[in-house]
Amino acid sequence: MEIKLTSKELSQLCARQYETADKVVFAKAACILIVADGVAVDTIGNSLGVDVSTVYRYLKSYLSVGLKEFWVPIMWVILAN
Repeated sequence: MEIKLTSKELSQLCARQYETADKVVFAKAACILIVADGVAVDTIGNSLGVDVSTVYRYLKSYLSVGLKEFWVPIMWVILAN
């Protein structure tokens, strides 16, 4: 899978990753950043200690909603609609 990040997106992801103490937020940011570097999804899952399906779920979420809503837990999105 290939993702191209703008410099703004790259800055936002790095900042979010640096500022958070939440392991899930860190993993979500890391997944996007590492995929953008061209690393295989299974390698990312193994490195972060998450299932490959989780990496794909994070990627799908990012690609469908972008960074603005990427951090919102999915349950909040469902309840808002």
